[in-house]
Amino acid sequence: MEQGRTSPVLSHHPQPARRPLTSYEVLIQTISSTRTHTGLTVKAALNANTYPTGRKLTRADRKAITERVTRDEFHGEWNYTFTPHDPAQAARSIPEPAPPPIPAEATFSSPTPS
Repeated sequence: MEQGRTSPVLSHHPQPARRPLTSYEVLIQTISSTRTHTGLTVKAALNANTYPTGRKLTRADRKAITERVTRDEFHGEWNYTFTPHDPAQAARSIPEPAPPPIPAEATFSSPTPS
């Protein structure tokens, strides 16, 4: 987060308690100590995992993601829910490849019923 920019979560943090965000630890502590006037509290944790960069989404990837989004009636562009990714469901949604066609020379018609 850029210094001097306020996130919506941090905007609820009391102004006098603000301190420069000098490390991830300070950032996590600052976010975790946030409480709104209505009692909303926030939990924060650092995700130190590494992720690949430069990945390109295919149209199928985008469609699969879009199908997992349910937008709220009130400001659906901000309020939405993702259903969890279910690998078993994804595997079922991939159509089975069609069997190879039977060559014409392998078929014949019988003039009389067997």
